[in-house]
Amino acid sequence: MNCILFKQRPDQTVSRASFCAEMSSMTASLYDPMKHAELLASYCLDAGAGQRIQVTATTLALPLVEALHRALLIRGARPVLRLEYPGQQGDFYRHASAELLDSLHTGDLADMEHTDAPLRILTPQDAVQGSDPERRARHARTMSPVAQLRSQRRWCVTLSPTEAGARAASMTLAEYQDFVARAMFLDLPNPAAGWAAVRERQATLIER
Repeated sequence: MNCILFKQRPDQTVSRASFCAEMSSMTASLYDPMKHAELLASYCLDAGAGQRIQVTATTLALPLVEALHRALLIRGARPVLRLEYPGQQGDFYRHASAELLDSLHTGDLADMEHTDAPLRILTPQDAVQGSDPERRARHARTMSPVAQLRSQRRWCVTLSPTEAGARAASMTLAEYQDFVARAMFLDLPNPAAGWAAVRERQATLIER
């Protein structure tokens, strides 16, 4: 790969790649948590007054969670936040007793029964060693009644860009944030219009 050097001072040089990376970090990211939150509250969930909206995420998505909480309140909805620390699910699968893995608490089902729209914000994290897939599968079977009830709701899953996600994609965080923004049409003045166009194309393909 070619490398062009820029002279900064007689005793210091920097590669073109390093210079461009530094300049790129100084530019604003296309990803805007407030714009993302507005898309979720309006187009994705169509949250209305009095509706109970359950938001589940890790603390890695706090900027988006905060913006979404405000957006839902402005629309008159009742946001219910379920925040986890990074790695919390992994700790559960490693340390939970057989009773916790194999029994469903009535409160978990009642919680979903009283939820109008559940939203999960994915926050890619580094893989943790020692997680047993069988324990995960056992708990998934236990929670299947909740999952079935969730599927009957106006549910939504989205993603908040993280450092781990950027590493997995071999990108810098800024590059990954821009990638996520474009994938969700957050780089457009009206992201909902971008998604509406996708829906129309899908409907056309289905009719063929």
